[in-house]
Amino acid sequence: MRFSFVLPLLAGACLTLPVLAQEKKPVTPPTDEKKPADATQTQSLENSRWSVKVVPDKAAMAKGEKEYSDTLVFSQNKVSMTAATNKGYKPSSYTVTKSGTGFKVTADQGSDMDGKVALNADIAGQNIKGTLVCTKKDGTILNYTFDGRQDASAEATDKKKDEKKPEEKGKTPEKVPGEGKTNEGVPHKK
Repeated sequence: MRFSFVLPLLAGACLTLPVLAQEKKPVTPPTDEKKPADATQTQSLENSRWSVKVVPDKAAMAKGEKEYSDTLVFSQNKVSMTAATNKGYKPSSYTVTKSGTGFKVTADQGSDMDGKVALNADIAGQNIKGTLVCTKKDGTILNYTFDGRQDASAEATDKKKDEKKPEEKGKTPEKVPGEGKTNEGVPHKK
């Protein structure tokens, strides 16, 4: 009789021991933390151009900075801005992270002539907005905001270049006898 209650107790222990032996995984609540972007997000930026309007803040305006239009270019896994390139900034690598329904791009660029620029951009669909923080060689800090849209005409031009047949890439146009034109319809000098 004494052992009659031990058997159900042992059976219950055998059933709960495997559950207790399993590794407990911490439960983490969802957060708004930014996660690394997947390859498709980075690829969607490749060979894209963005027309942006860059606006200095009040302090930068007081130092003589003015609003201007610029082009942000993503090419060969690097980012550049036309105005910055003119001041000696080289295209630089960038980081893409998921952010809400779009993604965030960050990059740091440097120029031996001018200083450093920190770029932070939020991209959602065809729209881009962000900040530029420029640190001049003398230590002066200038802050800007920018916003704009993806340049569809540049994207279409890039697609046309890619559509060229592989055997035609790098091929020199040939003369068409008696026509005075090349095989691409471009007149040649006689």
